[in-house]
Amino acid sequence: MKENIVSESYRTGFEYTVSGTGVEPSSGTVSPAVSGTGLDLANRSNWVQSIPGAAFQFAETYQGPGLIEKVIIDRETIIESVTDSTSTFSQ
Repeated sequence: MKENIVSESYRTGFEYTVSGTGVEPSSGTVSPAVSGTGLDLANRSNWVQSIPGAAFQFAETYQGPGLIEKVIIDRETIIESVTDSTSTFSQ
């Protein structure tokens, strides 16, 4: 028996994340405004070091709608059966 399994995962919205230490937004707005097709990333907050010259970590990610992953599985299952039978005749 042959099988072909296809699985697709989609993101239907958008995701914006900011994380870090030793940084702060330069304005009161952290998240960018929503536009017709997603987020207006051109007008998002700028981030500055809390203490200039000190250690800091910063990460910013944006993920828009669309295909996240596609998994394709092609497999073949071989089934083998053995039948034993015994007949006894008596008179």
